[in-house]
Amino acid sequence: MQVGMDVRVLSVQRQWTGVAQYIAGLVRGYQHDASGIALTGFSMEAERSARVGIPVTVIKARAGIPWQSALLPLQLSPRQVSVFHGPAFSVPPLARVPRVVTVHDLAFVRMPETVNDDTVAYLRRVVAASVRSAATVIVPSAEVRDDLLEWMPRLSAARVRTIPLGADRLPMPPPAPSPLAQPYLLHVGTMEPRKNLGLLLDGFRRLIEETSLPHRLVLVGAAGWKNSDLAEKIGGLGDRVVLPGYVGDQELARYFVHAALYVSVSRYEGFGLGTVEALRFGVPVLATPTGVMRELTGPGVTRLLAGTADELAALLHRQLAGGSGRATLAVPGWRETWRAHARLYREVAGS
Repeated sequence: MQVGMDVRVLSVQRQWTGVAQYIAGLVRGYQHDASGIALTGFSMEAERSARVGIPVTVIKARAGIPWQSALLPLQLSPRQVSVFHGPAFSVPPLARVPRVVTVHDLAFVRMPETVNDDTVAYLRRVVAASVRSAATVIVPSAEVRDDLLEWMPRLSAARVRTIPLGADRLPMPPPAPSPLAQPYLLHVGTMEPRKNLGLLLDGFRRLIEETSLPHRLVLVGAAGWKNSDLAEKIGGLGDRVVLPGYVGDQELARYFVHAALYVSVSRYEGFGLGTVEALRFGVPVLATPTGVMRELTGPGVTRLLAGTADELAALLHRQLAGGSGRATLAVPGWRETWRAHARLYREVAGS
């Protein structure tokens, strides 16, 4: 069976985050177990398409002609593609083949103030149209499913499929010293308002002011947007906060392996990939109950419920001073995620 996938994000972005990591994870799962499917990517960018890992059909952009709604559908004939997957919130509104769309979160509806204005306007328009035209909508967590059904009450729940993301994207690094001489807490994610890093910094400040723990706080991730208020908080903590920026997979894996605790105080996550990746490396997690953390329970998982700096500092101290040990909770990998997608493609295609 032939499945087409929009891979523009992979062939355009130099730094793969969020949606790009989701697409890359599916490709890796497919490479290990094709499940009788021939997966082909579609992109407008030829220069870096070799990075994608599957054959890519390049459809050059043409001035004045919309790529997704006009140029792409011309290539999606039933003889060439049985199903088309839009993994980044959108699918062509008009096409001669059944379509599947992935909606990763509804931050643009629930918390529009945390998203750039032009992105909010684009997603409100495009996601609604894509959901209406898709045969099935994939979401990564029950929370996003609930959000989507609330936003679009006429959408049948039977058309929404929850498929969690995989945790084994990063390679297990060879034995190597820790990136830091001191023990540290780790957070991975773009520095943007939804991540609630102000609360994390306030809680960490209380921790180091009220205890003698030597830990640093490592914030890995791109600079993001709407975060000018963080500079003063970070500056006030001096060398206790480490900002590596965006790092490659090998370096990120090393940060995970040596972390004492993974912390996420996000106001809202569609899934929360960093939390399951931390658990896969055996790192205990302290996180707010959103996305996958609304559903995960077990050894190594602690929830931040009240969402205050005092509560966070107390939980950090309990976890770090008490020596919480390593996490032992099993989490699924990208092969399982891909196989769930493959079953859905067959279902949608009627084969």
